[in-house]
Amino acid sequence: MAGVMDKDKIAQLAQDAGEDMLPMLLEVFLEELVHSQQELAQAGSAELAPVAHKIKGSAATFGASALYNASGTLESVAKGIEVGDPGILKHECLEIIQRTLQIYKSEFNIGQ
Repeated sequence: MAGVMDKDKIAQLAQDAGEDMLPMLLEVFLEELVHSQQELAQAGSAELAPVAHKIKGSAATFGASALYNASGTLESVAKGIEVGDPGILKHECLEIIQRTLQIYKSEFNIGQ
């Protein structure tokens, strides 16, 4: 779990939104993440930057640190800001999405 989830960010979200709202917010995050995973898997080179940007924003809000970093790098490479292989980064991002889904579902007992 180290590096995948920022528990301080989750605690801050719970404080800001209310403890009772956190489970519902996390469920929405995970549902959107599944949708984004499908979008990213199907994205061509022209769609990589906007899809990665969307994933990065959600990851930042919900403390998904590894996903935030991976999607941020993918976005920068897709925009030509950084040098890298977008195909490899896309694959890595998809793997991190899967790991993030598993860890969040397990940690917060969602969909089990």
